Amino acid sequence: MNDKSKVESLEDPEGLESPTLKTLETFRTLKTFKTFRTAIALCILIALPLCAQEQKLPPYGLFAMPTLHPVHKQLVAQFKEALAAKDYKAMLAISSRAVEVLPEDATWRYNLACSLAREGKPREALKELEKAVRLGFTDAEQIAADADLATLRRQADFARILSLARELKSTPEKRPNTIAPTSITIGKSAQVSRSNTMWNMENGGFVTLFSRPPRPETIDTNRFVSVPGKTGERLRRWQFEGTAAGNWGDLYDNLDRGHSRLDLRRFPEMTPIRYNAEAVSNGLDNTGATLFNFAGAPVIGNSSTAMTTGPTWRSIPRYAQEFTAQYLVAQYLNNQAYVYPQHHDYLPTIAGDVFPSRTPYLYIAPGSSWSDQPILAALASALAAMRPETKDEIIRRHLLSPILQYLVHSSLKGVTRRADYLTPAAHPPIIDGTTIDTLRLVEAAHALTTNSLPPLTGIRLTREEGAGTTQFTDFFDVAPGERLLDSPFSIARVFRGMIFTRKYTLEATPVNPTPDKKLKYHWFVIQGDEIRIRILPRTDDGRVADIEIDYQGPTFGTSFGVQSSRADIALVADDGLFFSPPAFFTCFFLNNEVRRYSENRRIISVDYASAAENYVDPQISLRKDWRDLYSYDADGKVSGWTRLREGQDPVAYTASGERIVKLSPDGKPLETVKPKYVPKVIETNDGPAPALVEEGFENGEEGTGNGEEGTGNKEQGTGL
Repeated sequence: MNDKSKVESLEDPEGLESPTLKTLETFRTLKTFKTFRTAIALCILIALPLCAQEQKLPPYGLFAMPTLHPVHKQLVAQFKEALAAKDYKAMLAISSRAVEVLPEDATWRYNLACSLAREGKPREALKELEKAVRLGFTDAEQIAADADLATLRRQADFARILSLARELKSTPEKRPNTIAPTSITIGKSAQVSRSNTMWNMENGGFVTLFSRPPRPETIDTNRFVSVPGKTGERLRRWQFEGTAAGNWGDLYDNLDRGHSRLDLRRFPEMTPIRYNAEAVSNGLDNTGATLFNFAGAPVIGNSSTAMTTGPTWRSIPRYAQEFTAQYLVAQYLNNQAYVYPQHHDYLPTIAGDVFPSRTPYLYIAPGSSWSDQPILAALASALAAMRPETKDEIIRRHLLSPILQYLVHSSLKGVTRRADYLTPAAHPPIIDGTTIDTLRLVEAAHALTTNSLPPLTGIRLTREEGAGTTQFTDFFDVAPGERLLDSPFSIARVFRGMIFTRKYTLEATPVNPTPDKKLKYHWFVIQGDEIRIRILPRTDDGRVADIEIDYQGPTFGTSFGVQSSRADIALVADDGLFFSPPAFFTCFFLNNEVRRYSENRRIISVDYASAAENYVDPQISLRKDWRDLYSYDADGKVSGWTRLREGQDPVAYTASGERIVKLSPDGKPLETVKPKYVPKVIETNDGPAPALVEEGFENGEEGTGNGEEGTGNKEQGTGL
């Protein structure tokens, strides 16, 4: 069987114009994109009582796909297993279930037809095959050659269905669910509907097509930008002269149902996005982080919302960076820029800076409701200030969001010299919109020309050493390893294993560099202990660098005045005139543990119990109720550890993580068992909270141990 055609709807709808297909190419490039989320998220969903009930699926519909897509992915995984095992009965059951969930999905219909044919049901198979073709599965060559359909080739209807597939492939407008761009009309809203929207079955997320209207030669002065002060005066003068594009064809996306809406009276050319009744009934106008990739027009948007209750409370940007980062990348490369408040994720009075990673994909505002408004207004002003031909070129090259990032960071009031851009002052984790010098911002935007634009660089990790790799031995968490985020412009790791130093090799990956401009690359620390971070460029231009990061402790102070557990390194390309927006490499340290290392950097102990009340995102790490004391053999290798719990006997473990049940007279393990660790909801002073529990010890049950301290060489250590 052909895996590609038989398992997932990988192909975009045929018949779309080539410019549209280019905008959709972003999704196809994300196949290797990885974000840490599944292991702990799935375990919590399975294990926690509050989440354990099976979700009732909504009726099928395009705008119900955010709920239905996870079911599709589960069925895909099951189908792949059945396909590998050639279990045709299972394939039939799985594809039948998939068609119930997604009745308009052409690929699942084709899977069902193949499964029915394999099970000797030709009449039903032909019926489903014709449905698949009419829904869009029009690869006649695949159908004709597929061994699963061999028993159907002698049937009279088979040739007719092949002819139908060829006909529909050449006339895609006859197929159902064909979408086309909706033209933007200035002064009205731009509607999201079935006619211009599709769901990306491979990576998830909606794609909605718009087309920008031609810019008129003259514009009514009533449609000029009306922001106050010198910024507004400058914009209106440029618009009057015809050298500023204004906001003609720009879209605004509000995702909090008007709670914090940009005042479009100041930007009368900007067009608001409106979701149709079906999308609204599925809550897509109030999702916080957008699930839409809007093709054909630039978009700025916001949502002054947050997840405020329960143990998984978080701001929208923290949620988006952990769970929908693949959408953020697609939006960043497709002229979309969104602003979200940090709510309680960056407050000295709560838990400090709890963001586990840094990305350039969005803007995080301070505070809560309405704090996003100054940044939104600044972005709209920058869009209006660009010269028409320059703005068109930036949009055509999908560079709008990266260039806006560069303009905003270089226009902060504390960034007055070119060299300041290579300091933490230009790259705070949270941007207070009132610190943006909007006059400088619009002047810089207006000065851009088609042949002189800021460069763009991505980042790639080519080597990493020292990471903890063995779960429940090198580290104790449900997460499978140290990878937090791998994306084209942001890479993040979490420091789980006990080795004191991590070593990485990172490489800049310039995006469509201009051949006649030689780039230089700058790597610099934004936050973290610079003494414990060593950046060693391997090339003269700085494109490749070795980075060493020592354990830095659970939290540390930053130049931004907020405690953090995250070390941030920025990568910036420099063409001599402009810098690029930053790409980031970050390392997150766990605040729910206290480590002690010896002077020669060997782990002595990790105290989880005393730090259990410290906040760490439960999607990253779960609280634990023990303390581990490490032991070493004569060669300096870890020989095991002793685990201490309040009110219980010490318990010894081998270096491979097995619990020692019985020792020989000379102290060697005679009998061991492999412990089982499970996520579980426990009661705490702050209410129910997810924790990692070792089975047999969750209710104060005592284990069998061999002393309070670990055996082997002891070393005096210092806390970090």
